[in-house]
Formats: sequence, C-alpha cells, structure tokens
Amino acid sequence: MTDAIPELLGRVTEVWSNTAGGNAGTGYLIGTDLILTALHVVRRDGAEPATEIVVRPLLAAGQMGALQAAELVWPTADRLDDQPLDAALLRLRNLKCEAAPRIDLGKPKNPPDCLNLPLMAVGFPAFAPKAGDRQDTEQISGIAPLASSIVAGKYQIAELRNTQKLQVDDSLDWHGMSGAPLLSEGRLIGLLVARKSANQRYDFSGIRIEKLLEDAAFRAYVGPCIDNGADLPAFTDMRAKPIVVPAPRTSVPDVPPDDTWDIPADAFGELLDHQFGLPASPLESPKMPPVLALYWDRLDRKLQDAFALAATQAVGAGKNYISTTTLFAALRRLRNAPMPELLDAMPDGAMGAPVPAHISPDYACLYRITALSPCVTRSLDNLAPKVGSDAVLSSEDMFVDIARFGTGKSTIRMRDNGVDPDWIVDKVTTLDWHVLSRDGAQMAY
Repeated sequence: MTDAIPELLGRVTEVWSNTAGGNAGTGYLIGTDLILTALHVVRRDGAEPATEIVVRPLLAAGQMGALQAAELVWPTADRLDDQPLDAALLRLRNLKCEAAPRIDLGKPKNPPDCLNLPLMAVGFPAFAPKAGDRQDTEQISGIAPLASSIVAGKYQIAELRNTQKLQVDDSLDWHGMSGAPLLSEGRLIGLLVARKSANQRYDFSGIRIEKLLEDAAFRAYVGPCIDNGADLPAFTDMRAKPIVVPAPRTSVPDVPPDDTWDIPADAFGELLDHQFGLPASPLESPKMPPVLALYWDRLDRKLQDAFALAATQAVGAGKNYISTTTLFAALRRLRNAPMPELLDAMPDGAMGAPVPAHISPDYACLYRITALSPCVTRSLDNLAPKVGSDAVLSSEDMFVDIARFGTGKSTIRMRDNGVDPDWIVDKVTTLDWHVLSRDGAQMAY
C-alpha cells in the first residue's frame, strides 16, 4: 500500500462480474481476503449468479495490483432467492492482502444528539474518469437519520454531496457505486446501494452492518476481522488458525447405538463452556475441540464451512458427532465449486438428502462435536499429513477419497447404486480434477 492512500480508504475495491452479461460495483476489503459488496453486483435481479468475479483493492501493490479472482461465499447458493438485504461477501481465491489488518466495524461510535448521522462513501461510478487502465474513485457524503428503517436494517441517506460540496447529480451514471462502504468516524457502518429508478435517476440507500451481523454465517466470516469487540456479540469463529490441543481422537460408527453419546446437548454445552472457554472477543484465538484441532489449519475454507454446517445439523439433531452421511449432506447443500460437477453426476439414490436449506453453518456448534465417523477420520489421517506447506485440503479431495476408500453406510449406499471406486476414478479423470491421493500426489486420476 502506498503512503498516498490511507489504510481506511485503501480497502475500497473495484468489483466486476459476468452476471447478466457483465456488471460492475464497489466492495470493501475486510481482513486479508473478504470483500463486502452489494449482492446485485454479482447477481443481478432475476439473473443467474456470476460464474466469474474479479476484484482489485486500492491498496493492492505488486502481485495484488492485478485483477484477482474472487468467489461468492455469502449468502450461499441455496439462500440467494430469499436473501432480504442486498449484500454479499466475496473471498479472494488465490491471494491474501497481508497489508489489511483487522478493521473497525459496527454501529456508529458516537451518534449525534439530533440522530442525524454524518457519513461518507467511496466507490467507482461509471461517470468517474479513467486513471490509466483503472476506473477512478468518487467520494460522496450525506446524513442518515438513525431512527429510520431500523427494523429493515437500512439507512435512508439524505443531503448527498460530492467532494465540491455540491448536491449529488442523480442523473449521472452511478452504475458501479453499489457496494461502496459507508464510513463514519473511521468505522465501517454499512454499505451503499445505488439503484436506477423508473425515471432513470439513481436512488441511494444504505444497509446497516449491525443488521448483517444478525446472520450467524455472516458473523462467522467477519468475526475474526473485527478490531472492536466491545459493542458486538462475542464471535465464535473457527477459520482463524486454532490453538492446537493434541488429544486422543474418538471415532464412532455412522449410526451409533442408542446408548452411545447420550449426554444432553445443553449439559454438554455447559461442560464445554467450562472446559474450553469460549473466546470473550474476536481478538482472542478460539480454542478448537480436540476432534478437529489436529487438522483445522490444513483444511480450505470451503471444507471448514462444510464441517461447520455438518456440526450444526448434528447438534440440531441432538448428536455430538459428525457422521459421513452428515458431512456428505453438508457438501451437497453448499455445492461449492467444483463439487456440483461430480455430485450432479451421481445416480439417483447414491447419496442422501442435503442439509435442509433453513439451516445455516454455525461455527459455535463445532465446540459440541466430540467425534467423527471412522471414514472421515481415516480420510483426514491419510490426506492431511500429505498436504504441503503452501496447500490445503479441499472438499473434493476428501469426498473423492471417502467415495473410493470408505467402508461405512454412506459408501455402501453408493456401491448399491453403481458408484464403485472405478466409477469415481473415471468421473474424476473425465472432469480433469486434480485431487490429493493417499500417496500424497496432486493428480488427476
């Protein structure tokens, strides 16, 4: 990051996607690899979500200065149609921006007595001039009545002015401004949404960050990136590298007998709270339950998401273990690329139902998991040590490994429906997937 760009504004990010033939917007870098933007930037109303997204933060330098591939991680594909707010989280696919530390994020710090909050936004509207091969920025400011649209989680922005303190011209082409950060006293308090109205002029509104934080999955992503935990709920996030607590690992059958793991969920939660202690603020490193502590920093985030969703499903069913069936159900529900290429090729009946759409990953549930199925445990034991220092274990690595070598109920069901190890190898070869094998090689079978 150059000295000419303050860190606060250096997070402002150009966003392009191929939804509905192409779309542009603005985002804001949260932590090292998450970008908050407007959902319609990557999925226009009524269109399919983007399959290609590229971004470029202002603070980017060196390798980060080029356009970087990103992917939509929140909301998940199954929640796109019922997402009430026009907001999304993207994640850089290949790089992390190490120049971006934690950020100040939350409700306004010092609300004025009149409850009219001054705020500003910076984005990349289409009318702004080009600076070389890059779109230039535009800053606008205004006020938001704090007492309006609280339940809806929005800001009604008024008295918009540009940098010359002139009233914003809403007839200009503001396309590209949506997703711009709403900043107040150096704190990210929301994001801007700019939409063209029926009279071809732009309307401006905002989305309150505290409303987004009501969503457990959103909190799980941004929690470890926040630098001000005082006025926010404690965040339980497992994506940060955990404190490794070596301990004996316990595994159970896919469907344990009725007298196994019969500790009531609430009593078990109290036990874990006492024994492990939940982090009091996002600044503290979370302590992982021993069952996953040996592997966590070797799993990619999509696979971590799958384990979190599987844990949420298991705990909701009164269980404190993750079966192979439940992990597969989580992978089917999340459908993170490129998994659908293989999942959709499975014969009818080869797999169980996905985790229901109304269940969202809750990373806190991982504290309540004490065991993994033997197939999942053996896969982790065989693959995790083979991961190099610059790589991580992916969902497709684990799924292919278990589908080939598993012996439990889930793989028996596959075999009964025509999915044997040779079928898996043939499909992976056809798809040209490069997955980790038990001999440690990254290869396409």
